[in-house]
Amino acid sequence: MPPNDRATLEVCIDDIAGLKTCQGRVDRIELCSALGVGGLTPSVGLMNAAHHSTAPVHAMIRPRVGSFEYSQDEIDNAIADIQAVQVAGLAGIVIGATIGDQLDIATLRHLKTAAGRLDCTLHRAIDLLPDPIAAMEQVIDLGF
Repeated sequence: MPPNDRATLEVCIDDIAGLKTCQGRVDRIELCSALGVGGLTPSVGLMNAAHHSTAPVHAMIRPRVGSFEYSQDEIDNAIADIQAVQVAGLAGIVIGATIGDQLDIATLRHLKTAAGRLDCTLHRAIDLLPDPIAAMEQVIDLGF
């Protein structure tokens, strides 16, 4: 718990109206597009609008709907999106990648390196694995 003994409130939003509603009311924002399909990378315009948020904003980096197994082209796209997050001045990213029923450690390490000083959070990809506890140990080892 935070020092004031209250839970941290994080809200996932995917539009300007949600961003405005959250101002002064939440501890952290997960910025996405297409929440109806589990969240995708937000537009550059939405990232830029979120720059002035009163709460830290972490942008979802997910290039498409579907599994969390990504081709090299999709990984390259994700890195470009991470660069857009950096340019927008947001606090962090939310990422996930799998291979079959395991975390894709190489891709996660690559994306985390591309993130530089941005905070990195692993998203719900871990919840879909058969052994999320074992995966959590890997995540800790990666420095999430």
